[in-house]
Amino acid sequence: MQTDISAPAKGPLFRLDGLDAAVVGANHGLGQAATAALAGHGAHVHALVREARDLDTLRAAGPRANVQAIRCDDRDAAEVGAFFAGLPHLDVLVNVVEMVCLGPCSEVGEAELDLVTSGRIAAAFRVARAAAGHMLGQGGSIVTVIAQSDPEVDWGTAICRMARHALDGLTRGLATELAPRRVRVNLIEATVAPPAPSAPKRGYKRWIFERMSYPPRGTIDDVVGAILFFASPQAAFVTGTNLVVDGGWAAR
Repeated sequence: MQTDISAPAKGPLFRLDGLDAAVVGANHGLGQAATAALAGHGAHVHALVREARDLDTLRAAGPRANVQAIRCDDRDAAEVGAFFAGLPHLDVLVNVVEMVCLGPCSEVGEAELDLVTSGRIAAAFRVARAAAGHMLGQGGSIVTVIAQSDPEVDWGTAICRMARHALDGLTRGLATELAPRRVRVNLIEATVAPPAPSAPKRGYKRWIFERMSYPPRGTIDDVVGAILFFASPQAAFVTGTNLVVDGGWAAR
């Protein structure tokens, strides 16, 4: 018997026993941590990675009986369609979108623009639409996680803000459309997650931590807690929300 993901639950917080979940971007950092957390809280997890070489990385992180590593490129409509069409059931989707784009707009070429519009925004829409098809009527939870662009920094954030607001709009739009079908859609903006592989590394973490208002330095676990909440029945009445997990960075 399947657990009703759209109804409030009693008992231990954030338990996901009996639920089927998919994590997109599961091969490193936040995606890998989300995979482990969902599995550790009882869900059966389909862990999706874009490249075949990433399967070994994911498996080496610690094999679990309730985690299935799968290569599926979320930028490819055919691959996304085939994967979700083959799923018998889905309760939770967690889509980890790497979104750290530093550099002035004058230096953003067509390749970088396509990377964000096609590789991030369109991919997020494609995956959410496919996942929602499994959840209509039965209920479910769609959680998108992105790195937050700093609202106070004018240089180098135009393309990030474009993507950020696009994903926020996607979240709110889907939440409105899918609420009558008992599907919840929420967004997490995180600044404690490690930067994307394409981001400049020198001084990045120090720059982030220096701008945080809250003294303790955030970790991936702080974001994972938010993911578990949105995925769980405890968030049954929460949809269309943008939760910022940043230690007060955006408040400055």
